[in-house]
Amino acid sequence: MNEPSTIERSGLARRRLLGGAVAAGVGLIGAAAAGGRAFAGSAPATVPTPPPPAFPSPYARFIWVNGSYNTRDFGGYDAGRCGQVVTGRLWRSADFAAVDAAGLAELGTLGLGRVADFRSGAELARGLDVLPDGVTNLFVPIGDPNSAGATILSGPPPAGGETAPDPATLAEFRAYITDHEARTSLGTALRTLAHDDRPVVWHCNSGTYRTGWSCAVLLTILGVATGDIYDDFALSNAALGATYTFPDYLDAAFDQINTTYGSFLRYVENGLHVHLPDIIRLRRSLLI
Repeated sequence: MNEPSTIERSGLARRRLLGGAVAAGVGLIGAAAAGGRAFAGSAPATVPTPPPPAFPSPYARFIWVNGSYNTRDFGGYDAGRCGQVVTGRLWRSADFAAVDAAGLAELGTLGLGRVADFRSGAELARGLDVLPDGVTNLFVPIGDPNSAGATILSGPPPAGGETAPDPATLAEFRAYITDHEARTSLGTALRTLAHDDRPVVWHCNSGTYRTGWSCAVLLTILGVATGDIYDDFALSNAALGATYTFPDYLDAAFDQINTTYGSFLRYVENGLHVHLPDIIRLRRSLLI
C-alpha cells in the first residue's frame, strides 16, 4: 500500500476531528455557534431515532434528463440531531445547454423555481441552459477567465478519467477559497437558496468540481457527517463513468480554509458572507 500523502494525512486527521463532532451530535457550524437546529435551546437528553434512508442506494438519487447528466437529488443525508436533509428541494447536475424536449419535460416534473449556474462567461457563450418556462437562472460564475486574477480552471473534464489527483485540480480547489469571485458566487448561491421556496438546481459544466465543492460546503453547514460528504462528492465518478474526483480535492479546499480563515465558520461568515440568519434559514428550509 502506498504511503499517504501530506494532504491525505492531514485530511484523515481533519475527518476524524469532524467525525467526532458529528458523532457527538453537533455539526461543524453548530459546534462553533452553540449547536442545535436553528441554534436555540439545549440539546435533547437522548439522540432521536434517525429517519429511514431516503434512497435505497446512492445511485437511486440520480434522475435521467435527456441532454444532460449527473443530475441527482442533494437530499436524503442524515444530519444527526439536526434531522435529515430534505429531498426534492435542491438538485445538482451538469449544465442543461443541450437538453431536448424529453429532458425539458423531465425538468418540468421537478417544479423548479431557480437554477444557479456556476459556469464561467466563456462557458455560457457556448450555450445557455434550456429550462422550463418560469424558471429563473442565477449566474454565479466561478473561474470566469474574464475575472481579474482568475486562477480556476473551467471546461469539460478530460476524457478517460485520471489515475491520481491532478496537481492543477488541487490548485483549483484551493483557489475556491482564495479567489474573490469564487467566494462571492458561492455566497450568493447560498444566500439565495436560503430565501428560495421552490426547488433549485445547482450546476457547473459537469456537476463535478465547482458544484461538488459548493454542495460539500452546504452539507457541512447542515451538519452532515464528513464521510457522507466525501461519498457524495465521489458519486460524480459513477455519472461520468471514470474517476475524476478524489478525496484529496476536498482535503485541499478544507486545508486552505484552515490556512486562510482558521476555521470553517470564519470561512462561511467572513469569506462567503453567509451569516447566522442565513444559516438558520438554510437549516430550517433543508432539514426535516
